Amino acid sequence: MNFNPVRSTHTHRPLFYLGKIPMDATNTLVALHALTALIVTFGSGWAAATWFNELVYSAAAVKDLRIWTLLTYPFVHGIDLWFAIGLYFFWRFGGEVENLLGTRKFIWLYAALTALPALGLLALSPLIGDLPLIGEGSVHFAIFVGFALIYPSAPMWFNIQVKWFVLLIVGVQTLQYLGYKSWGNLAALWLSILTAFIILHLEGVRSCHAMTDWIQAKLNIKIVTKSKSRPSRSKSVPSITRSKKIDDILDKISRTGFQSLTAEERAALDESSSRYSNRKKR
Repeated sequence: MNFNPVRSTHTHRPLFYLGKIPMDATNTLVALHALTALIVTFGSGWAAATWFNELVYSAAAVKDLRIWTLLTYPFVHGIDLWFAIGLYFFWRFGGEVENLLGTRKFIWLYAALTALPALGLLALSPLIGDLPLIGEGSVHFAIFVGFALIYPSAPMWFNIQVKWFVLLIVGVQTLQYLGYKSWGNLAALWLSILTAFIILHLEGVRSCHAMTDWIQAKLNIKIVTKSKSRPSRSKSVPSITRSKKIDDILDKISRTGFQSLTAEERAALDESSSRYSNRKKR
């Protein structure tokens, strides 16, 4: 894999510094997960305590007004090999997603990928039962899906594009849950993927729009938009996804990673990202 978590200080800034280490959202979340994993693992006697169980999401917990469980369940986990591998992958791929979205939007994305699937399971609980959620697995996998949506052609092992890895993992997990009739886990998987897709679609990620355009063409769906009496300000500001120059830069990132950009290309990307963010605030 050619991707390194190189952060651009123009697209986002660290939340704080830990010594000389810039702690952006990705690094901060990695540190929080490592800390809570240590607490759970070496404080195993606490695991049976009532306060510990209060952090785990379930439909019953939300109905009892323990609303915080919608956001706290990813931080309830111990330390094992799969946790370490998953956290490393989140650090690598989450950093690339944060590079594009910026720190603030990345934090909102992480919160949405945590809360919205849980709310979906809450709505489905009369049909599939009360499925508790615990651990960071579904959230971090959704971040990986988001990375694949942003950089679908990024090379991974043996130069296989990342989109094929995602499709393989999603396919295997889907078949596994169908085989075991694990409807709750199946719902959680696809709710996480759908949440990532919708949010990145709203952010203008090209592969998301390409997918919806393909579906519309196949189903012969026409979307009618109302004409506006005054010109939109967005026409005066080139979008990140519509500027040919920025498209070329994003294509280069998808092939060789963010760190391969020249100083001029990074400056152009940072400027375009800043203008796009300012337009979204208006």
